[in-house]
Parts: sequence; C-alpha cells; structure tokens
Amino acid sequence: MNIKTNQAGFGRRLIANLLEISLRYAIFLPLFAIMAQSTNIPNLAYNIFLYIIVFLFFVFLFIVYDTLMTYYCYGNFGKLLTGIHVVDMEGHRLTIKRILFRNLIGYTFASLVFGLGYWTIITDKNKQAWQDKVVGSYVVTKQKFLWILALLLFFVIVIGEMMFLMQQFNIFMRGPAVIQIRNMIMTQQKEKWVKEAKEEEQKTLGKYYPEYVVSDTFYEKIETLRKVQEAKNLPEMKRQSALLLSSAKTPAEKAVAYNWMGITANETNDAKGALANYTKAVEVYPTYSTAYSNLSMVQRFDFADDINAVKNAQTAVKLTPKERYQRSRNSTNARTKK
Repeated sequence: MNIKTNQAGFGRRLIANLLEISLRYAIFLPLFAIMAQSTNIPNLAYNIFLYIIVFLFFVFLFIVYDTLMTYYCYGNFGKLLTGIHVVDMEGHRLTIKRILFRNLIGYTFASLVFGLGYWTIITDKNKQAWQDKVVGSYVVTKQKFLWILALLLFFVIVIGEMMFLMQQFNIFMRGPAVIQIRNMIMTQQKEKWVKEAKEEEQKTLGKYYPEYVVSDTFYEKIETLRKVQEAKNLPEMKRQSALLLSSAKTPAEKAVAYNWMGITANETNDAKGALANYTKAVEVYPTYSTAYSNLSMVQRFDFADDINAVKNAQTAVKLTPKERYQRSRNSTNARTKK
C-alpha cells in the first residue's frame, strides 16, 4: 500500500469521528430514559449522580477501547465503517505505547486553540493532524466509497437519537420530579413576592404611621401599653409611656412614644401635657397622620382653637393613604412583623 497516495483527507476523517461520537452517545441513551422516569427530586439527584459515575467509567473504558481497536483493527468502529486505518510510515500497526500517546497527549494537544491541530489536515502535505505528527502515524484509505454508507449511517443514528431524546425529554417534563421542582420554585417565588409586597406596604404606611417601621422590641412595648390602656390602669399607663419614651431611638420610635405620652396625658385629663406631646410627635415625624388627628382634637375640644384644629385635621386627612380607609385602624393586625 502506498502511504503517500492513500492518505485520508479531512472530510473522510471528519465523517469517521462524527460516526464514532454518535455510536458512543447511543450507549448513554438508557441513562436518559432512567432519568426521565425520576419519581421525585431525591430520585432525580441520584440518577444524575449515577449518570456522572457511568460517564466517568466509560471515559476510562473508551481509552482502553480506542487503544485495543487501533492496535488490533487499525482504528475504532467509526474509522472502520468509514474505510480508513491508522498505520505507521511502513503501513504497519502502531505500538500500544504510540497509540496511547497519540490518543491521550496528541488529541489533547490538537484540541487546543479551537481544534487548530485538526485543521492542519487540510493544509499538510501528508494530511497529518497534530496527533499524527507527534507519533509519526498516518490515516490511510482502505475502502474509497465506504464513507458514503458511513455518512448515511451517521444521519440515521443521529435522527434516531434525537427522536428518542425528544420523547424522553417530554416524559421528563411531565414527570413528578419536574412538577416538584416547579412547585418548589413557584412557592419560593410566591413567598418572595408576598415578602416584597408586605415590605413595600410597610414602607408606604410607615411614612404616615411610624408604628410600621419601629423595631420589634419597641413594638412589643407598644402592645403592652395598649393592654394597659384597655385595662384603664392609669398609673401603670404613665409608667409604661415613660419607659417607651426612654427606649425610643429612631425618629419614628420617638414620635410614637410622644404620641402615647399625649394619649396618657389625655386619659388623665392633662390637656396641656397632651398638647405638648402631640406637638412634639408631629415635630419629630412631620408626616405622622395619627398625631395630627390627636392634636386637632385636643385643640378643638380642650382649647377651642378651631383655626389650628381645622388646619391639623386637614393635614391628617391629606397624610392618610387612601387604602387606609379600607382597613382596620388597629395596627396590631396590619403591621408586618420583621
């Protein structure tokens, strides 16, 4: 056999490699079928892990397969079905050592820089790729027209594999594992949306009602004060109001504390104290709707200051969000715990 005149070109070698890849890929199809039948998320995770283990095993197996096939048959099934052989300069089979070096080192080296080592087949006078040059191997044609059947076989295999994969993909997408994943994602997304909506509502209402933006610890003290108010325990109410003011740190907390000081003063008929504390509340938190409303009532009924009473009442109405009219004024139910 004349090595120089029978060297296989780029197209024939490409068909051989594509056919070999399609044959190897068919081995993994049963694993895709198993994965498509996953009954739940843990079972799907196990099947994926199984696929990885099998894949790694076959990577090793393919190295052995390529080496033995090239040594005994001059090439793998893809090359044989395309009618090409891998030989040395004299047309003899390569040694095991040269085959391993060609397959492990040569192919890796040729794959660098977008497979530049393979494209040299087109321009090289001996039609050698980089993996051929490093061991002195040649790829020669044994059957000139067998590549046509190999190309047809490649298309048949690929079409069959694609049809099988599409079928398994449809089964997988309708399976219980995917349904669980979708439900989990939708639940998480729904929780996120609800949380964002509550935070936005709290932020919006907090502009007019500082009770919405105080700390949880501070809010618990407000709840305690409400219970004391319902029990009409005025001495304890005074004590709790003072403690609330002393623990206030932010402007919102201080405004709420002053408002409760005003409520406490009003409960004990201390009109001047109520007026002073309500005034401080709106000074600290200028958009505090409830404080404006309380201040207006004190000015109207205790001091007959109708002008300022009307002014503050109008301010309270302007600062009240429209949605607030449609819900209970009990901030205990409306406030979102952080």
